[in-house]
Amino acid sequence: MRILLLALLAFVTGCSGCATTQDVQHSAALRLEFADGLCSGTAVAADEIVSAAHCFGGVLESINGEPVTGYRLVSRKDDVVRIHVDGPRFKVWARKFGKAVQGDRVSWHGNPLGAPDMLREGYVSGIVDGLYVIAAATCVGDSGPGIFNERGELVAVVSKIPTPKCSPFVLAVPV
Repeated sequence: MRILLLALLAFVTGCSGCATTQDVQHSAALRLEFADGLCSGTAVAADEIVSAAHCFGGVLESINGEPVTGYRLVSRKDDVVRIHVDGPRFKVWARKFGKAVQGDRVSWHGNPLGAPDMLREGYVSGIVDGLYVIAAATCVGDSGPGIFNERGELVAVVSKIPTPKCSPFVLAVPV
């Protein structure tokens, strides 16, 4: 009976210590520092990340400021790579994968113009040649993070920013 009352109390009052979808998304977001630049990524296992393949033209030196001692390609599809890393271990990672449709609200954490850990939001305005067209402001440094739908599912990776510095939309490769 006590357990039932505690469960009812937690349901009525909410769970102050429970992680939300936004908390998981934020905690799984990664800042990838290369010898020649900066990208973003998302933890998908304790020792694996997804990011944009074009980010890996140089040597990955650190993730969230922690040194990377080595890494190897696990898989590649279009501009999405899954990388196994030696070095930091991730406590939180994206566990749900899904798809998006036109009109879905989406969000991600990137590093636009080097500014750390910025929440970005937009919506899927269309799907062209298998890529999601996301209506949202994006800049250099936003490449690579996982894009999440409102259900907390990882649906894509930020791939192409159409202009040299910033753009009012971005192209994303489905995961």
